[in-house]
Amino acid sequence: MIMTGSICSGVNARTSPGSDLQEARPSPVVKKRGLPWDGRPRPKTLVRVGSLNIGSLTGKTREIADLMKRRRIDSLCLQETRWKGCKAKEIGERIKLFYYGVETKKNGVAIAVAGTLKDHVSSVNRVNERLISVRIATGKGFRTVMSVYAPQCGCPEADKMAFYDELDKAIKGVPESDYLTIGGDFNGHVGQDRKGFERVHGGRGFEIRNQDGERIVDMAEAHDLAFASTFFMKRDSQKVTYCSAGQKSEIDHILVRRNALKTIKDVKSIPGDEVAGQHRPVVADMCIALPKKTKTNVEPRIRWWKMTKESQKSLREKIVEAGLPDPSGPIDSVWASAANIILKCARDTLGETVGGRRGDMAAWF
Repeated sequence: MIMTGSICSGVNARTSPGSDLQEARPSPVVKKRGLPWDGRPRPKTLVRVGSLNIGSLTGKTREIADLMKRRRIDSLCLQETRWKGCKAKEIGERIKLFYYGVETKKNGVAIAVAGTLKDHVSSVNRVNERLISVRIATGKGFRTVMSVYAPQCGCPEADKMAFYDELDKAIKGVPESDYLTIGGDFNGHVGQDRKGFERVHGGRGFEIRNQDGERIVDMAEAHDLAFASTFFMKRDSQKVTYCSAGQKSEIDHILVRRNALKTIKDVKSIPGDEVAGQHRPVVADMCIALPKKTKTNVEPRIRWWKMTKESQKSLREKIVEAGLPDPSGPIDSVWASAANIILKCARDTLGETVGGRRGDMAAWF
């Protein structure tokens, strides 16, 4: 027999007299000791970091900007850019690219930073054509994002040793308090086997570890860095980062400090975006603090570029009609008065913009 006001569960057990299961419908959770809930979900800030071997950045900057906007990527590590120089430039969608390279035929690394973060970049460390990092101020300290491009399997052993020596120095140079993220093409398979490396390897990699993969895992263990993707169960299509001539592998990785692994919410490769051809972008979603948005003061601007022969004549007539101050007076006051008169006449003749940020001036091609 079912009694009114109680819940029947099929289990011959009684609930506590003080339990809300005595009611026909459980009461909502209220703020009690041990349950710090105030009636609304706590906000979380998800930051997306990505990595991609682009093959060559020439002619692809707009595609990179579109990729970051479409996939909501805040910072993107790029490898094999093949751009010479050490500069920073806007590539569209308010995204700023920091790059370094020595030759136009090989190597080169870069980091693209979204518009919400580019004004908070405190420093850029261009180590060499295979290693670059940026330090970003956040709401609770600093983030360091590092883009790396390890030598390929066929490169001399001396080149590989030199690369990992520089990487070791760069990692040691990052303050322990910084949230460190390393994204790059490591040209090595870490595989599925985690025996002996349980702290940094989650056991959910792709296929078998090779010799270069052993070197990468040793480096990660030495610095207590975790391979984020190996801690998430995904389909093979979301694990593979390189696909060519039927050969598939996972050689692009995102690493974080092991004690920050709990902030990683998801890691996957994106097979649908064909920006780089053989390589696929890999992204990691992490729950960390972001810098506060700064309000930019924008002022209307006179449309000087609208000046024509007719408007020039009209402006001259208005200035003559308004009259300029006597030049024999104090120079500062005369100049200020004349400037105000000219600007007022220009506003009346040419008009003003409504203010705000300029549109994206990057060419569509």
